[in-house]
Amino acid sequence: MGGPKFLRPRTLFREWARAMPAGVLAVELVTHLSPPGEPLSTSRAVRMLRLASEHGVPAVLSNAVQCVEEAGEAWFKPADAMREIGAALIGAAGLRGADLENLLSNTERIADRCRLDPASDVGWTAGPDPSGPDPSGPDSVAAVADLLRTAGLRSAERGTGARGLAAGAAPGLDVETTQLRTVYRTIARHFGADRVVLVRAQGRGRDGDLSHDRPEDAASDEGGRQPELLGRPPEVPSPRPADAASFGVVIGDASLLDRVPAEPSGMGVPVSQFGREEIERLGLLTIEIRGERRLSVVAHAALEAARVEGSVIDLDAAEPADGSTVLDAQCAWLRAYHPAAYLAGIAEHDGGTDPGRLLSAEARRLGVPVLPLDVNESRKSYQVERIASGPDAGKLGVRPALTGTGGLSRRELERLVAHQPYASVSDVRVRAQLRDGPTRRLAELGAFDSLYRAAADLESRADLVAQLARLAEPARPAPHGAPGEGQLRLELEGAGQGMGARGR
Repeated sequence: MGGPKFLRPRTLFREWARAMPAGVLAVELVTHLSPPGEPLSTSRAVRMLRLASEHGVPAVLSNAVQCVEEAGEAWFKPADAMREIGAALIGAAGLRGADLENLLSNTERIADRCRLDPASDVGWTAGPDPSGPDPSGPDSVAAVADLLRTAGLRSAERGTGARGLAAGAAPGLDVETTQLRTVYRTIARHFGADRVVLVRAQGRGRDGDLSHDRPEDAASDEGGRQPELLGRPPEVPSPRPADAASFGVVIGDASLLDRVPAEPSGMGVPVSQFGREEIERLGLLTIEIRGERRLSVVAHAALEAARVEGSVIDLDAAEPADGSTVLDAQCAWLRAYHPAAYLAGIAEHDGGTDPGRLLSAEARRLGVPVLPLDVNESRKSYQVERIASGPDAGKLGVRPALTGTGGLSRRELERLVAHQPYASVSDVRVRAQLRDGPTRRLAELGAFDSLYRAAADLESRADLVAQLARLAEPARPAPHGAPGEGQLRLELEGAGQGMGARGR
């Protein structure tokens, strides 16, 4: 047990013993008679026994048995076998016979302290508090939906009672993908932080990262396809399957956190260490909260239709047909009566990795003009504009967003939009403080087309891209009097005429 190899664990053990209250530490001894040097070997158990004896900490003899499945098999040693193993460990450690009795006594005493009663200790047979709001059953889904509606958060019910879905489906809500964090926090704030826990969605490992602040980033594809949108041509694929929520929500009474082990998360709402099946055994209901991109599409489209069209959007006018959902009907209604706004929503929230390509294809089918990317007109999101001149004058078109520009950082995007409009490319570079890479990319996409024509020395987009590439090359020492990198030449009357030029 001596030597530098064992110094570190002994030091850590002493720190634990000093930090913890007296009587709460114990050392577990396990041997499965594995070969020396391997886990669960007798030699390792002997070293742990010596460590416990050296520091006066009780040791317990364990078989390290875990039974995950309810009907699984577990191998427990009978009393005689436990005594035999304990005697072997005591002898190998060079201790006395009295130490064996002490080991077995400690094992029985501490095991008794760890005994749990399923009903009184963890509430496995106890139901929700009848004096409080009912946290289970289909009514809870409707209650949460009403809560989100009051908070201005769009949602759609799934499962029992939801139109267009198979009976018996898991109860839950679809919400806007971009609003998942807000939804979780709104539910916890309303029902109380001690009455709400999140449960990982099926298919996610228990060692998943809980530190992220965007659960929608951890979403995974459910597989399959959503029902085709009403009125959608057969050759056009329906929007991608709805993203599976990272979490479901469990709403319980004030004893919830006494019955469900939970851990903190970056969202400010505790996350259950139990899985969904374990939650159900407690008699609790998990409400699936799933990010649905089409809800974000509908929200964005309704906002855009109300903003450049000036229309009052009545989505309740969209009646679902047989076999369709309310969301299907709303998407189809927007596509038929507000195609430009619908396309802006699709490109913003459901365009995949190449929203421009999707936008162009759908725009051709619907006869909606796609306006060019423009450093003075484009914003952070896809928007609807009424065309002022040209062959499409009077029509509503879709203006692409600056967000998709490759390499453009969030701060650069914010500066670029905040300082609009710009008078020249140099004005963009100076006031928006863009790096060379994003500036060239904007030029390649035509975002400066409305500016470069005003410059006499530039005749085409290719000229501008080439000039920006030259500007990005390593700077050479400038001649005396020449402007430095990033500076514009300012011609002054009388320049070069000495001191006399100042007095004019």
